[in-house]
Amino acid sequence: MRKFLATALVCAALSVLPAAAFSDVTGSDAALAAETLQSLDIIGGFEDGSYRPQSPLTRAQFSKIAVIALGDESQVVLQKSFTVFPDVRSAHWAAGYVNVAVRYSKIFNGYPDGTFMPDKPITEAEAVTICLRMLGYDVEDIGLFWPTDYIGKAAELGLTDGLVITANSPMTRGRAAILVANMLAMDEKEGGVFAARIGATAEENVTLLAAPATDLSMAAGTLRVSVGGTQSTLYSNKDIPGVQVGRRGVLLKGKDGKVAGFVPYRYEDVAVTVKSTDKDGISVLGGGRYLIPITTEVVVGGSLEKYETAWSDLRSGTSVLLHYNPDGVLEYISMGYTVTGGAVHVLKNDYSASRNPLLDFYSDDIVKNAVLVKNGAAVTASALRKNDTVSYNADTRILTVSDMRLTGALEAVYPTETSAQQVTVYGHSFRLAEGYTPDLSGFADGENVTLLLTADGRVAEIRKFTELSATVYGQLSGASGDSATVVLTNGITLTGKPSSDCSDIEGYFVSVTASGGGKMNVKAVDMKSGISPSFSFGTMKLGNMTVSPAAALYERVSKAGPVARVDLSDLGGSSTVIAGSKIYHYIQDSSGQVVAIVFSNITGDMYSYGRMRAQPVLNEDGEEVGRTITLRCRGVDGSYTSVTGTDNRITNVIGPYVGVYIANGKVNAITALTQLGTVKVTGFLGEKQVEVGSRTVTIADDVYVCYDSNGEETTLAALKNACTSFKIYVDRTVDEGGVVRVIVGLK
Repeated sequence: MRKFLATALVCAALSVLPAAAFSDVTGSDAALAAETLQSLDIIGGFEDGSYRPQSPLTRAQFSKIAVIALGDESQVVLQKSFTVFPDVRSAHWAAGYVNVAVRYSKIFNGYPDGTFMPDKPITEAEAVTICLRMLGYDVEDIGLFWPTDYIGKAAELGLTDGLVITANSPMTRGRAAILVANMLAMDEKEGGVFAARIGATAEENVTLLAAPATDLSMAAGTLRVSVGGTQSTLYSNKDIPGVQVGRRGVLLKGKDGKVAGFVPYRYEDVAVTVKSTDKDGISVLGGGRYLIPITTEVVVGGSLEKYETAWSDLRSGTSVLLHYNPDGVLEYISMGYTVTGGAVHVLKNDYSASRNPLLDFYSDDIVKNAVLVKNGAAVTASALRKNDTVSYNADTRILTVSDMRLTGALEAVYPTETSAQQVTVYGHSFRLAEGYTPDLSGFADGENVTLLLTADGRVAEIRKFTELSATVYGQLSGASGDSATVVLTNGITLTGKPSSDCSDIEGYFVSVTASGGGKMNVKAVDMKSGISPSFSFGTMKLGNMTVSPAAALYERVSKAGPVARVDLSDLGGSSTVIAGSKIYHYIQDSSGQVVAIVFSNITGDMYSYGRMRAQPVLNEDGEEVGRTITLRCRGVDGSYTSVTGTDNRITNVIGPYVGVYIANGKVNAITALTQLGTVKVTGFLGEKQVEVGSRTVTIADDVYVCYDSNGEETTLAALKNACTSFKIYVDRTVDEGGVVRVIVGLK
C-alpha cells in the first residue's frame, strides 16, 4: 500500500512555502532585494506575479516604503485625516504615509510652492537623501552641497553599493529595492542595525540554512539557522523566500520571540558553476579557478561546514555563490536551494541539424549565447537527447542538462496523490521541481515508475515504467538478506529489498534495475581485465571519449572485489596517463561522454600497510590449504593495531613489509612494497615529505614506522631522534604517484 505523509505536522508545512519569485526580476541582486522587501511587507508585487522593476516609483509610493521601513506605520491612522498639502488631501490613498513622513518621521519635505507632488517620480538623489535621513544623518554630517555631498556620503557608507546613482533620473522599483535593502542591513548613525526597527529584536551574523520550502522534513513555521557556529531550529511567523536560504544577515524577532523576518547582508556575489573541486579550490566551467581557504564556511545541504570537509559535496554542474566582503575577502560560500535555477523542462526530441529542442523553451538569444552543460561537462547541442531535463540560470548564463533517470516502485507521495510535491523511491525522498505538481492517482500502489531527474536531483517528470526505464550504477555499501543500500554514482543513496541475497557482493560496483513487488535487482557489474583506451588527465579523454569532470571514479584492487570512491585529484597531475590495462570498466551517458570509471589500484589507499606474518592452515592430512594473514598496521591517529584475514592462495609471502587488502574476513589482495632507498635524517622535509635521491616523495598519514633491530613500532619523530639512517618503502614508483607507506629506522 502506498504511503501518504499526511500527519498534521507534515501537512502544515504547506502553509510556509516561500513567496514565489517575481516573474520579471532578473539578476541576483535585484531578486534578493525585492523578495526581501516583500517578505517584510515593505513593498509588494502585482497580481500577475510581476514586480515591474523598470517602473518608476512616485514620491507617494516611496513615502509609504520609508514609513513602513522606519516602523512608523502605526502613526498612519492618526495622521491620514489631515490635509497638509493641497495636492494630498485626506482622501488621497497616501495621505497618512505622506503626513507621517513629513510631520512625524521628518524625512520628507514638500516643495517651496507648498505642494508635495505625490505622483511625480522620485529622483535617485531624492531617494538617497531620504534614506540618509532615515539612518540619522543630517546636513552637518553630510555637507551643504546637494545632491553631490549626499550621493558621496551614501557611497562612503555603502548605502548605494551595487548602484551607480544618477541624480535626476527617476528611481525605479528594482533599484529602489536594492537601495532600501542595503539600508536595512546597515548601522544607523547612533549605532544599532537599522532593520531592528521592524522587529522587537535583531540578531546579526545569522546564516539561514533551511526552511520548510527547501527541506520538507522540517515542521511548519520553523527555520534552521547558524549563529556563532551553533546550529538551531527557530519558530517563525514569516514566510521566508527561497532566495534567502543560504544567506547571512540580520534575523528579526517579534515580541513573541518568533522570527519576524530576515535581512541578508550585501556581498559582492560571484555566481559560478562548478567544473570540479578539490581540497584547494574550485575550477569553474568556462575557465578559471578560485583558491578557497580550508576554513571558509560553506552552506550546503542545509548545514554549515568548513570547506575542508564540504568541498566534495560541491558536485560538477552545480551553481554556487562566492560571497566577498567590500575588502574583497571571501566570507563564505553558499549553494542555493534551487541549484540549476529557473523552470525545468523535458526535451521532446533529440537534437538534429534542422531543429534544436531547446528552442521549444528558450529564445534564440539564450540558446546561442548560453554555455551548455550536460552531466557536469560543457557540450555542444549535438549531445541533447529526448527526455533530457534542462534549466537555465540567467546569472551564470548556463543551460544545465541531465539525463539522470531512476526506475523503481513509488513508495510514498507527499502531500497527496493529486498534488504531489515529493515522492519516495527506494527509500530516497525526491523533491519535485518547482511548478511540477502532478496528479499521481493514476498510478497503482507500488507501481514501478521512472523519474526524470535534474542535475541537483529534483524530479522534472514521472513516467510509467512501461514507457521508459533506466539502469543506474553505484557501490553496494550495505547488504543483508532483506535489505540493500546502494550509493549511486551521483551520490544519491537508495535502500530497498533486493530481489535476491546480494550480501556476497557487498562493496562491489553494481547495477540497479527495477523488479516486481517493489524489489530492486542488484547485480555486480562484470569487470574486464583491462580495456584498450587509456585515460588522459590533461585532456579528460578516455581514448577518444570525453570524460565528464563530474565522472564518478572508483578503484579496485582486483578484477573481483569491492571498490572505493576516489577523487579526480587522486589521479595525479595534468600529465597523468593511465593505461587501459589499469581500467576495468567505464559507463557512458546518452550522448557518449564517460560518467563513471573503475580503475585498478590507483591510489594504493585500499590497502593497509605494515609488517605481515603468515601462518599456514593445514587440513587433517597435514596439507597446507590456506594461510592466516596477520598485519600490524597504523591508523591516521598514530595508534597501531592488527588486522587478520584468511588467504586460500598457496603463494610465497613477499615481505615482511607489504600492503594487504582484507574484505569480509578474506584477504583479497597482497601487494609488495619497493624499497626506494636509504636516507639520512636530513632527507626528511618535515613530517609529510622525504627526499630520496633527487625525488621528493609524500609520506602517508598512516605510515608504518618501526626499528629494524627489533621491529618495535614508534613515531616518526622518535625514530628520527634515535636512528642515523632510514629505509624508505613506497607502494608504487614515484612517477606513478608512489607514497611512502613504511619507514624502518637503522641505528
